[in-house]
Amino acid sequence: MEEFPRRLRPVSGSTGPNHKKKVLIVDDEPANIVLLQAMLHALGFSVVAAHGGREAFQLWTKHQDEICLVLTDMMMPDMNGAELISAIHGQSRSVNIAVVSGHSRADYGQTLTPGVTIPWLQKPFTLHQLQGTIRTLRAS
Repeated sequence: MEEFPRRLRPVSGSTGPNHKKKVLIVDDEPANIVLLQAMLHALGFSVVAAHGGREAFQLWTKHQDEICLVLTDMMMPDMNGAELISAIHGQSRSVNIAVVSGHSRADYGQTLTPGVTIPWLQKPFTLHQLQGTIRTLRAS
């Protein structure tokens, strides 16, 4: 298991006075939210968290000008990750979204949003895998 590093450099492109640094994390498991929040703080991000898709969509609608990235689980009881992604992309296709799931992409067998590539981090993942996914999304 990867040791949690004492010092990490913030993700490239995440600094600067006019740069959005807030990440919306969406998961119905509180332990997953706590872990993701710690990882994102270590990478220099602030976090807003939602315990389901409906709450996440409300938070995204309210704070979309501040949010640089949405990390969502797929299996949630009220609105699943695919529905959340579709709702967000219905308003803006330029939003950076990544799936964070215990299930593989093959379990879903579908394109979440046609024409949009959505990275998939399968749980468990390392801090460096998360950092790489964020870098890739923010560079696109």
